[in-house]
Amino acid sequence: ASAILLILVALVCAVPAVTAQAPQTATPAFDVAGTDAAKVQSFLKSLQTAVAVDNRMKVASMFSYPVDVWADGRVITIKGGGDLQANSCKVFDPSLKQTIASAKVEALSAKADGVVLGNGRVVFAPVGDKLKVTRIAEPVQ
Repeated sequence: ASAILLILVALVCAVPAVTAQAPQTATPAFDVAGTDAAKVQSFLKSLQTAVAVDNRMKVASMFSYPVDVWADGRVITIKGGGDLQANSCKVFDPSLKQTIASAKVEALSAKADGVVLGNGRVVFAPVGDKLKVTRIAEPVQ
């Protein structure tokens, strides 16, 4: 009986303790888009802030040109930062501003052509060593 008790004690001591861990929020992988979560988080926060305070110069610096954007019910090609600033009210309508403001990294997805925000409404991707907006599409109805 004491031999069985020693075997049971040895088995119990040999099994590692299981500790509960707090659940972590899953962050999507952005490898397929050529970037990582930290860069995406930083870019998204900067874009949200610049759009929220209507810093048109900062927003314009976050785009890759030329870029096709949905504005005034159609696709237009923006040739440069000055062009985007001049068309800012048409491009950044209340719907797009809300889409950008409410975006969360956890809800973004990555595709070969970039990181997708708002059901494909905004796409941004690495251009050189920085992330840049590469497309603003028609809102999904």
